Parts: sequence; structure tokens; C-alpha cells
Amino acid sequence: MYLRYVALVVSLSLGCHTLASASELTKKEILKLQQSIAFEYQQGIKVCDTLNWNESDVCIAKASTKQDIDRAELHANTHPTAKTRYAALIAHANGNHEVAITKCNGIALEERNTCWNDAEHVKQGEIQKAKSLPK
Repeated sequence: MYLRYVALVVSLSLGCHTLASASELTKKEILKLQQSIAFEYQQGIKVCDTLNWNESDVCIAKASTKQDIDRAELHANTHPTAKTRYAALIAHANGNHEVAITKCNGIALEERNTCWNDAEHVKQGEIQKAKSLPK
């Protein structure tokens, strides 16, 4: 059981999508994974508190989006449907976009609009890719 738990945590951290399915995990294991995701977020925020200005903002955005992505991945792995897989891909797109926008906020004003536009184009590309996957 512990090995299966570790394998799923590693797969969620790496973004792998095939190690877990609803038939493999008990409710207790799923609860442990949810608690692990929350704990990782709290630890990430503690690290962010030591950083300054935009580095702190980017760190918080990364911790927050990692939590959202991990939750979506866990849901997609425990309830494997096209809808949950799509939701996980959208969580990735939104998370990457949020981090990119936060990074843009730390650069010079002249370059910021270009950075924001680039981030938006990348997000839209990821969403289109998710929509093109088989349902």
C-alpha cells in the first residue's frame, strides 16, 4: 500500500497520468493524497515567505497552481473520464498562465504587454490542444 501511495505521489508530481485508477486506490489512500497535496502547498508557501517582491509572488503562484494541478490530476486518476482528463489539462494551462502572468508583472513596463500577450497565446494553444484530444 505504501509503495502504491509513493508511486502515485511521484506520478502526480511529475504529471504522469497512468499509475492510478479508481480501482487501485482506497478512499483512505485518496484522503492521504489530498492531505499530502495540502501539506506540500503549505510548505511551498513557507518557502515563499523568505523571498522578496516578485520572486515571492511567483513562488506563491507556483505553489497555488501546483496544488490546483495536483488536485485535478488526482481527480482525473481516480475518476478516469475524458471530462476529468480535460479538466486536468485545463488546470495545467491555467496554472502555467497564472505563473507566466505573475512573472510578467516583475519586468519593465515596456516589455510587460508583450509578455502578457505571449502568456495568453501559450494558454490558448494549450486549451486548443486539450480540446483536440479524443473524447
